[in-house]
Order: sequence, then structure tokens, then C-alpha cells
Amino acid sequence: MLAAWMRMKFPHAIQGALAASAPIFYFKGADGAPETKYFEVITKVFAETTPDWRCADGIQEAFLDFNAIKNNTALWDEFSKTFNLCSPIDQVSDIDDLYQHISNGFAYMAMTDYPEAADFLNPMPAWPVNASCEFFKDIGPPDDKEELRDP
Repeated sequence: MLAAWMRMKFPHAIQGALAASAPIFYFKGADGAPETKYFEVITKVFAETTPDWRCADGIQEAFLDFNAIKNNTALWDEFSKTFNLCSPIDQVSDIDDLYQHISNGFAYMAMTDYPEAADFLNPMPAWPVNASCEFFKDIGPPDDKEELRDP
């Protein structure tokens, strides 16, 4: 992005710049690029994996559960065990951190959804989105899809 911006700002001094897949106009507050677009694209990648959006809807429903669990300290121990955490959740920021960590994992899978196994970010199987969506194949769609799909 810096190379492209330098070329745009100093065309008299920079003859060319290579910005392969750089989102040069995509940042917070930029005109023409909604802040949620990045995650909309990631959601679409997971949605297209199953014909009924089952995978994307299931993931979004799980993320909604994070917010519900934040306010229910009685569930924190069970949540810690479910995710096999090294230390138990004892504050809301722990849930926020876990949410971000898992969210980044889904983003990396969408960005590296290659037909062959790769390990340059983290070890991933071929077609990691398909592999992760396998967990949703026997789970019915959520009851309230409208809530999940509202931007």
C-alpha cells in the first residue's frame, strides 16, 4: 500500500509501484469502502461452501454466543473447558481475546483457501474452509437467520 500511495502522491518522483492485492482505499473512514466489507467477504467464502449458508450461519451464531456468555459468569468455567484453555476465563477481556483469536483463524482460512495444504501462516489442510465447514454438515440451520445476516 505504501508503494502505491507514494506513486499517487509523488508521480513526478516515482515511475511505478507494485501493490499486489493491497487494499489502498480500504481503511477505517475511507470513502467507498464500508468498514464491514472485509468480514462480509469472509462470510461469503464460508457461505458458498454449503448450499444453505449452514456453515456461515453456524459460525455467526457461535460468535453471537460469545456476547451472551460475556454477561453470564456462571458459564465461564464451562466455556474455558469447552475451548480447553490454558487458564480459566476470569474477566470479560478474556472472552474478547478468545473471540478475536478465533475470528482471525476464520479470516486466515478464507485468505488461504488453497487446493493444497499450506503452512506459511499456520499449518492448514487443502481447502481449509471446506475442512472447517465439515463440522456443520449434520447441524441444522439456526432458527433466526435474519438476525445473523443483518449487516
